[in-house]
Amino acid sequence: MKKGMLVPALLGVLMVCRVQAVSERLELAPAGGRSEPQVATLCEAGEVYLAQHMGEQGRWVSSADKKSCMTDKLEILEYCKKAYPKRDITNIVESSHYVRVSGWCKPGRTKCKLSRWVKPYRCLEGPFQSDALLVPEGCLFDHLHNQTKCWESHRWNATAADTCRERNMNLRSFAMLLPCGISLFSGVEFVCCPKHLKGT
Repeated sequence: MKKGMLVPALLGVLMVCRVQAVSERLELAPAGGRSEPQVATLCEAGEVYLAQHMGEQGRWVSSADKKSCMTDKLEILEYCKKAYPKRDITNIVESSHYVRVSGWCKPGRTKCKLSRWVKPYRCLEGPFQSDALLVPEGCLFDHLHNQTKCWESHRWNATAADTCRERNMNLRSFAMLLPCGISLFSGVEFVCCPKHLKGT
């Protein structure tokens, strides 16, 4: 594989389709870009905070009425749809990394300075498209697909990491394949890199 090569989500899917789909999404973005729709929920014992979603300017915005902590996937999907009414939100997937979200508000409060590391949920738009993964030189792209396994992203992440470890490599990145329910998927694509490479 050449350095910087983008790999299509599913084997047999033409690269032309992926490039066209990405181009169409970019054309929909207004001048200055558009933030990816995502929501964040905070679960702390004995405390209630308002959920947040990513605003158009790339900043987190508190919900007017939706309270954390949300753990039910259907409830999170419904919040995505409410937060982004002009977008065709069809599913959710937990982010692959933690982000620091500030401004957690308690209902009825105006001073909101609390900051916490959380894993947001990405609100997926339209027909499902897996993310394209970058494959650095010396790394390997692979995928696992099993229609009898309908798992959340963290379980597929662990499975991909185990597969990389069996090859004496580290998991660099991963993306979900083929949704089979709300925040559930029947496969994963991933990139394994040698352990000596930085950023793996």
